[in-house]
Amino acid sequence: ASPDFKLLAQPKQSILYIGLNQKNPILANPKVREALRHAVDYEGMVTNLLKGQWQVHQSFLGEGTFGALNDNPYKLDIEKAKALLAESGAGPDLKITFDVPNTSPYIDMAQAIQGSFGQAGVTVELIQSDQKQVLTKYRARNHDMVLMYWSPDYLDPHSTTDYFARNPDNGDDAASKTVAWRNAWDIPELTEATDAAALELDTEAREQAYLEIQKEVQRNGAYVLLFQQVENTVLRANVDGFISGPTFDTVNYSGVTKS
Repeated sequence: ASPDFKLLAQPKQSILYIGLNQKNPILANPKVREALRHAVDYEGMVTNLLKGQWQVHQSFLGEGTFGALNDNPYKLDIEKAKALLAESGAGPDLKITFDVPNTSPYIDMAQAIQGSFGQAGVTVELIQSDQKQVLTKYRARNHDMVLMYWSPDYLDPHSTTDYFARNPDNGDDAASKTVAWRNAWDIPELTEATDAAALELDTEAREQAYLEIQKEVQRNGAYVLLFQQVENTVLRANVDGFISGPTFDTVNYSGVTKS
């Protein structure tokens, strides 16, 4: 509240999501996946748990990236989730395990998700572990659901699209082990579209290709895409021009001025 300082909030490219293992026949049901997207209290978590650290973002390319889809069509709707689960034919008393890192804010988020899923009729068993243990289990494709985050290696959209929308070999011994592979999401057509987008030379056509890929993943993907990180930096009131940058290695001081 001091007039001597100001808060700079800038989106990063880190994305929080729930991975849904398609080896689980319950989660392989598209109606179930759609129901789960309607059983998350996105705004409630941002307002009450994440306190300005994350913003609702329901696509895998973060705001500020070339080709990013900034549409957030899902909100908490328990009745719609219940209806979709009824349509799915998966039966009553659905039970799913949920692997989460045992640190904040992941535990708090997982408990909130457990609660809202429960309202829709899905019983969630939380499995809290060290993040390395969660990641090891995830890489082995031994999870049901997992709460995880992603940050791109570089700012071209292919870095993230390759991770979420490309799975050239869904076998357990595949050479390419993307997050789509980790969730056993077999997507030959989307893989082909991702490869084509990376080679597209026309800027507008390439942007449209990434938008279409994100829409398909948003509708039918093996994920519930949740939030994008917001980095907060405190500056003195007389300092301007600092850029925290969209990735961990893009902090820029060159334009900083002090009046």
